[in-house]
This record gives sequence, C-alpha cells and structure tokens, in this order.
Amino acid sequence: MSNRTYIVLLLLTLCSIQCTTYRTFYKETTSITSDKPHKAQRLDLSTASMSAIQERLSSFENLHMLDLTGNTTERLANIFEQVPYPEKLQVLILDSLQLQTLPENITRFSQLRQLSLRGNPKLDLEKVFLQLAKLPVVFLNLQHNQLSSLPPTITRIQTLKDLNLSYNTVKDSTTYTHLSKLPNLKSLWLNHNQLNQIPNNLGQLTRLNNLYIEYNALTELPDTMIQMKKLHVIHAGHNNFEELPKQLAQMPGLLLLHINTCKINNIPDIFGTKSSNVLGLVLDQNPISDADKAIWKKKLRHFFLLTME
Repeated sequence: MSNRTYIVLLLLTLCSIQCTTYRTFYKETTSITSDKPHKAQRLDLSTASMSAIQERLSSFENLHMLDLTGNTTERLANIFEQVPYPEKLQVLILDSLQLQTLPENITRFSQLRQLSLRGNPKLDLEKVFLQLAKLPVVFLNLQHNQLSSLPPTITRIQTLKDLNLSYNTVKDSTTYTHLSKLPNLKSLWLNHNQLNQIPNNLGQLTRLNNLYIEYNALTELPDTMIQMKKLHVIHAGHNNFEELPKQLAQMPGLLLLHINTCKINNIPDIFGTKSSNVLGLVLDQNPISDADKAIWKKKLRHFFLLTME
C-alpha cells in the first residue's frame, strides 16, 4: 500500500470519528441513579432532579464527560461546584440552555478539551470566548446559535483545533480572518449555513486540514482556496455546483473530495492530469451522463477512491 493510499484511508477513518467526537468519547453513558457511580466516566444529567444531583453527584469520582442538556442556567454553577475531581472532566455538553454566558467556576474543569454550546443563541460570545481562553479547549460546538459572525475574541482560544459552526448563517468575511489567527485550527464545519458564496478570506486558513461546507447553495468556490496547502479533505456535497470547481484540482494538499448530490454535469480536463493530487473523489448523485461517466472513469483510473453512481 502506497503512503498516499494509506493517508486517504486514515483520513476516511478520522472524518467518521470527528463528526461526533464529543458524543462518542469514553465508555457507556450512565445516569445519576447508577449503582456503580465510582466507575462511571460519562454522566447524563439532562433529566435528573436537583435533589438527586445534590445527593449523589459527589459519588461520581471518575467523570470524563458530563451532559447537562435540559438543565437551567441557574443550576449550572451549583452543579459545577459539586463535581468531584473536576480536573478529570474533559467533555462538557451544555446544549439548549438559553445561556447568555458561562458560570465563572467553569474554570474548575482545568483539563476541559471538548465543549458543546449548541442551541444557545443568546450567548455573549465575546465574553464566552475570553472565558474559554483560560481552558485547553480543542473542540467547540456552536451549532444552531443563529450566528452570522464571530467576534475577534475567538482568536484568544489558541488551543482550538475543531470548530463546528453548522446550522448558522456565518457569511461575514472578517470571521474567516479571525479564524485564520487560530494557530491550531484543523477542522471547520459550515454545513447548513445558507451560503451562496464563500468569502475570499477563507483562503487565509492555511493551516486547515478538513473543511465541511455541505448543504448550502454554493455554485463556485473562491480562487484563494489554492493557498490552503494543508487542506486534505473537503465535504462539499448538496450544493448547486454545475461544474466540478477547477480550484480543487490545483490544491496541492487535497486528497479526498466529497461533492455528491449537486448539479455537476461537467468535469474540467485538469482533473485528469498530473496537476491534480486528489486520490478520492465522490461524485454520486450528480447529473453526469453515462457516456461521460465511462470516459471519466478511464481518465480518473489513477484515483484510489472514485464513485460516480
């Protein structure tokens, strides 16, 4: 197996893991009524009463993941304070709580790496990002928050590697400039953002490895993407592309391209030349004629992964 083929296989594996990272870490999730609290690593308190939490939470001494979805803002600080061995907690889910900011004692979780704030459109992100800058957060989920832009304080979270902005409308060009100042950002989700174009500033994210822009209304991509030399994987399916964007063949690091379920009926010749580094191409559910499919399957026979069904 060649090195490039191995890399494609590795990227496929990593992509499948990253999409649900904070939901799949550690062992089976348990509830506050667990009869073995000292062994529990994942605890779901979304339906627990405050009295049960106050009575039993101190018994959960090995928590790595805590889900507080469904609680109230007023309860958070109290619950945070009751978590034993807070330095062990690495994953915190605070979805759909109508949060405006985070309790100051979130800093108790000194090793917090993954945080989900999905469904909290009232968040004061300028302040929240300053709070998170004090923690080693690498994964941040901001889905369903009615975001059109991000404040410059996002640049303070220097440890951030994976950022999920799906189900928003992030169209502000300066946001991408802010994101380019994150030295460790590797994966960015912009699915379901009602995008009909992507600002040229996207090309400033030269450290990015994985980009997800599915379920938008894109018809073209900015030429500046050619500058993204470390971008290895793009998921661009469910858009309005009528031609496979030429820029993608000119990206030196691109290995895997998912661009299924669009309106593509033409593939530029450059994809059949040595100029293209792409090894995996998924073109399923596009209106490419059977004759063209036959031609392109011959031209693209060097691809390790090619589907055009």
